[in-house]
Amino acid sequence: MRTYVAEINGEAVIAFRAEDDDDAYDIVNEENGGLQLGLNGAAGFMRTDGKPLWDGESEIKARPATDDEHKRWLKGRDADAGMATQDDPDDFNVYLIPTSQLDDDD
Repeated sequence: MRTYVAEINGEAVIAFRAEDDDDAYDIVNEENGGLQLGLNGAAGFMRTDGKPLWDGESEIKARPATDDEHKRWLKGRDADAGMATQDDPDDFNVYLIPTSQLDDDD
């Protein structure tokens, strides 16, 4: 597995794991797949200004993570207490931009 980054309009938004370049492409382009749902607000995260992470229309591009982005993915994965109980530690995404969590009232 390798760490990849989903970019939207040139902005690195989320780091994720994939087997190879083709798998990364499939992950970001899977309509209503887990990654797209995580970017459109279904996972409960928005930009700090309240806007969605992704507009649902802009192209999402996948590219290999830089060393720094991979380290951020590792740090995020290792900081999540729930990872100890997860079957696949590679099945974890880390937002690379500031986000805020939606309240139950939103």
